[in-house]
Amino acid sequence: MTRGLSFATLAIGSALGAVLAAAGLYTASKTTSADQGSIPAALVGFALLSVLARGRRPSPHDANVIQTIASTAAMTAVTGGVAGPITALVLDDRAPSLVAMAAWCAAIGLAGCLLAIPLRAAFIERGALPWPSAVATAEVIAAVHAGARSAAGQLRVLAAGALVGGVATAARDVAGWIPSMTALPSVGALSAGAIGLGVDWSPLLLGTGALMGVRGALAMVCGAALAWIAIAPELVARGIVASADYPSLVSWLLWPGVGLMVGGMLAGLLSGWRTLGAGLRDLARANAGTSRATWLAIIGVSVAVLIAGHATFGIHPVLAALALALAAPMCAAAARTTGETDNTPAGALGGLGQVAIGAVSTGGVASPLAGGAILNGTAMQSSVLLGNWKTGAILGTAPRPQLIASIAGVAVGAVATTVAFELIRRTYGFGTEAMPAPSARSWRATAEVLQHGLDALPSCAATAAGIAILVGLALGIAGRSPRGAALPSPFALGMPFIIPPDISITMALGAIALWLLERRWRAWSADRATALASGAIAGEAIVGLAIAALRIAGALAFE
Repeated sequence: MTRGLSFATLAIGSALGAVLAAAGLYTASKTTSADQGSIPAALVGFALLSVLARGRRPSPHDANVIQTIASTAAMTAVTGGVAGPITALVLDDRAPSLVAMAAWCAAIGLAGCLLAIPLRAAFIERGALPWPSAVATAEVIAAVHAGARSAAGQLRVLAAGALVGGVATAARDVAGWIPSMTALPSVGALSAGAIGLGVDWSPLLLGTGALMGVRGALAMVCGAALAWIAIAPELVARGIVASADYPSLVSWLLWPGVGLMVGGMLAGLLSGWRTLGAGLRDLARANAGTSRATWLAIIGVSVAVLIAGHATFGIHPVLAALALALAAPMCAAAARTTGETDNTPAGALGGLGQVAIGAVSTGGVASPLAGGAILNGTAMQSSVLLGNWKTGAILGTAPRPQLIASIAGVAVGAVATTVAFELIRRTYGFGTEAMPAPSARSWRATAEVLQHGLDALPSCAATAAGIAILVGLALGIAGRSPRGAALPSPFALGMPFIIPPDISITMALGAIALWLLERRWRAWSADRATALASGAIAGEAIVGLAIAALRIAGALAFE
């Protein structure tokens, strides 16, 4: 096994992690997605270490540690629930303090890390799961260490994408040389500008669509057409929605959109019962080999989650303890699913947590949101660490330095995400056309139904949501069979009901552009395409947050 940590790896990993964490919240507040950034972090980290080492080639272990810190921090918007349940509190006019938010992110992240420890033997040491992304990251790190041209090419493409994304954002938001959106023709009585029907000139959205792929992006366009071209004009014509603008229409459309995603979540839970059972068996075997010190640490961090949960959400400690009890087996199930399919069912588990806590709680949406956040965050964080351990196992990195690196990533991510949250809230707002916060709207809608029943829904929305759940369930079940592989995902269909249509259209254009690029130039590899898209996303997010910080600083200077 390789040596321990160095100050340089911790410093570079923490710096990259802070940038990726802030960019992750910015991206998730627009599109719901947040990229782990393992490969870009490994590439950039290796390059920076090479400069600091003055010609000495860093070891694969160094790049692995940097990648572990950065990828852990990058996912804080998801693991800490900032993009989902915490922003849902903001939409409900119950924003927590920044100190409480940072403490919550840190506590949930640490809980996920510690819950991964008992699972390492089953999933990494003895397991034979493929872990596709983890293996791909290990291959990139090995290629960089060997001095492969492909790795150098990826780094150049990543830098070019970031430069173009940042310059385009500054030209759009500061200089005004590029319009924010080019409107398409209006739909009947609906003004295209009022509902956001057009093309958004956003490198971030183009890059996100490219990473999503043509199938998913086209499904989002179909969902946007159904919601904003077929249904929205009827809502206005029949007087169900009073105003023909995005804020008024989305308050109704989000219910069938959430229904589609809930149906997909139920399909995943129904089809994954075998995975859940296997995860429970894995957890039972893991308990026998876990040290007393690990369990004491898990108990201590669990107490921290209870305290932070009460400070952030106001959830009763007994309800938070119930959610934590559910989190342990769910982390095992999520890890097995991630290792097999490269997809972590954190959203479905978050919905399960909302239902479980909402069934026994009263007094508003905060308790279901907190319950879902605990399951969602711990499941995602434990899967992230296990994936990083898989990368380390291939490269020969000892697990302890990676655990320490992951804990460092949690701390960095908690601070960086909290700062980014405040910048976005003050400058752009949440639930606006600039930052539609679709995940938060979905979380809040589910919690409202659990707490207030169907009477809380707008006119006819309950019927639409019920039909959408059935459609989403059918699509989710059928899509898991070989014959149903071409069917659209209920999540890709449902999300456009919640976000302005220009976001879905622009993401589809990004996916199509990359597809054409790969067909035109056969030598253009998938790795370079990923690097280009990741660079464009990071470029806009970083510059967008910098603009927000400068505007806030300017406003404070004139007070």
